[in-house]
This record gives sequence, C-alpha cells and structure tokens, in this order.
Amino acid sequence: MDLVFDDQPIESILYDEPGAGPSSASLFSATAPQVSAIIRALDEGAVEEPLRRLASLLARGDLMSQDLLGETARRILALLPQVPCPIIKHRRIPYRELLQPIFAAALAHGARELMEAAGTTLYRFCEAMGRYRDAIDVIATMLERAKGNLPNQAVLTNNLGYDYFLDRDWERAAACFERAVELFTRANDTLNRNNSRLNLLCCRYEQGQTVEGLEREVSELRALLAPSWLQRKALILLARVAEQRGDPKAAIGLVERALAACKKVPSRHRLEDRAYLRRLTGGSPAPGNERALEESR
Repeated sequence: MDLVFDDQPIESILYDEPGAGPSSASLFSATAPQVSAIIRALDEGAVEEPLRRLASLLARGDLMSQDLLGETARRILALLPQVPCPIIKHRRIPYRELLQPIFAAALAHGARELMEAAGTTLYRFCEAMGRYRDAIDVIATMLERAKGNLPNQAVLTNNLGYDYFLDRDWERAAACFERAVELFTRANDTLNRNNSRLNLLCCRYEQGQTVEGLEREVSELRALLAPSWLQRKALILLARVAEQRGDPKAAIGLVERALAACKKVPSRHRLEDRAYLRRLTGGSPAPGNERALEESR
C-alpha cells in the first residue's frame, strides 16, 4: 500500500470516485499516535530506536498524514548535515529506508516542500555512502519538477554535475556545470555562478587541460569565493597543480589553507584533504604549521 496524505479527497482515495466514505481523521487514527510518539522521542533526544520504528511504519505503507510526515522529515533532515558528501554520525539509522518512501510519496502527491526536503537529504545521503548514481537519479527527478523555478533549476543542475563529477563522468559533469553557469547568470546569483565556474575548471583539469591558463582563472575564482568555504576546492586544485610542478612546499601550504577554509564543515572532503596533506608531508605537518592544522579541525 502506498503512503497517502490527508489533503486528498477521501472518496477518491478509497473508491476512485465521489461518494461517502470514512473521514480523514479515521483513516489516520491508527498511525497518528505512533508517529506522534516517535516525534516526541526524537525531541527528547532519542535517535536510532524511534527512527527504526518509523522505518517499519513506512515499509508497511501505513496511512500517514502529510503534516506528521513533514514533521518527521524535518527531524531526519536535521540529523544529516546539508553539505556535499556529509559525514554521517548515526550510521545505524536506516536513512534510505526512511527517506525513499517519503520522497516517493511527496512526488506522487505534489507536496513540493516535502519533496525538496526529503529529496535533498536523500541525495546527500547517497553521496555520503558513495552511491553517486543513486544521487544522480534523485536529482534528475527533482530537476524535472523544478521547471519554471530558475533558482532551483540552477542549484539542481550544478548539484547534478557535482555527482557526475564524483562518479568521474567528466563529460556529463562539464555539461551540467556549463548549464548551471548560464542559469545562475540569468538568476543574478554571482556566488553560485562562480562556484559552478570553478566546478567546471575542476572538470577541465581532470580532462587534461593544460594548467597555464587554468591556474590563473582558478586563483581569480578563489579570491571571489573567499571567505566562503567554497574556496576550498580552488585551493586543493592549486595544490595539485603545485605538486604536479614539483613544488610540494607550496602544495602543503595550499592544502592547509583549504582545511582552514572549511573548518568544522562536516563533509568527507575535509577527510580527503587531511589524507592528501598526510601524503604530502609524509605523515606529519610541515615544520611550523602544526597550529594551523590543529585550528582547521
């Protein structure tokens, strides 16, 4: 049985035609106390056990009101950092089993806000788990529903490119980033336009573009994106160029700056950058830079 929201005509839900039928309240009376108890438990600090109970309700397809489903979705969203490739603290929570049916129900019933919240959290979870193709599918579905909403189209197009990039599909990633630059330009969103331009340059580097012209443009974009943590990928790209040129000292300094730029951002990219720094330094910070590295944690 599919999840059903209480904002639909009850007659059409039950009989596919107008007529007498049970009230909305009676349809949801069985699950409302259970979902309310789950929400209370979450508000009191419990996490895994109530969410496993919710996953069981969703798996059975029990009728659930849109309001209560939205309340639970917001609490799930708060547990998962809304950043690219988030670090997941509560790894035993069945995020996919929770988010997939909520996302599907929101799509089926045209609940736009719930669809955006559940969909965004779902594709970020997929990124965290390295399931980039699954993330691509979710974003592509959301993008189809974003027609006529220029800001959403721009963000989703960029994020679609990001997951193609993570999946090492440079050609499709570059096409998305080019389109995102165009959309952000039309939306007068300068910060995100520059971020998409930088994403495109990262693609070009992976595709083998020579570093001479690329390095200058990356440096310009880094300055435009500062002090936002979005400058992190510019610094990492410049570090890779410096390493390629045989200048490990410059590369080390750039990676340390990248770590400082995304200080306390709960993304796996910070873990990747630390691993890169350890490789460059042979396992320890460069002399004199221990404090700078510690402050980036």
